[in-house]
Amino acid sequence: MTDEPIEDKEKEAPDGAVEAARVKGLSAMFEASIPKEVLDMMRETEEESVPFLYHGSKKRLPKLRKKKAQAPPGRPCEESLDAIYLTPDFLFALACAARPPGTSHIDMIKRTIRFEQPDQFDPDETIYIYCVHSTKIPGDKKIVIDPWQVAATVDEIAPDKTIVYRSSELLKHYRVEK
Repeated sequence: MTDEPIEDKEKEAPDGAVEAARVKGLSAMFEASIPKEVLDMMRETEEESVPFLYHGSKKRLPKLRKKKAQAPPGRPCEESLDAIYLTPDFLFALACAARPPGTSHIDMIKRTIRFEQPDQFDPDETIYIYCVHSTKIPGDKKIVIDPWQVAATVDEIAPDKTIVYRSSELLKHYRVEK
């Protein structure tokens, strides 16, 4: 993958509290944690029922490209596809980008996370959340694994928006367990 600059699509995430706005289908707690620019994007397409999917990464990428995933032992085979993995859950994408190397146990309901190698978590590391219109993925190239994971078997996707964070943002939304 190349690390070419992303032009005019990247915004620094706002620091601190994010303006809460009512978005259909989202709980107030979840909604308040989403950056204003993402909420605005969701509102624009809400009437058309075009949900966004998110991909979290430590890499700055102009396009998301499929690659073979390495799922931990005991996970479903759908978690080891040659695909681009996305999620409808913005905070899950944030957790995936911020986590250190190794296996992480993420509870999306309780918003807890446990790292295999907690000493390698770098709160100052720059991370990226890529926002993709779900309509960019043809139905026959979309595999819904569970409520939090969608595998897109397309070769590449150009994100609609990129939001930059520090890994420390994770600590505002998840409780780290020992």
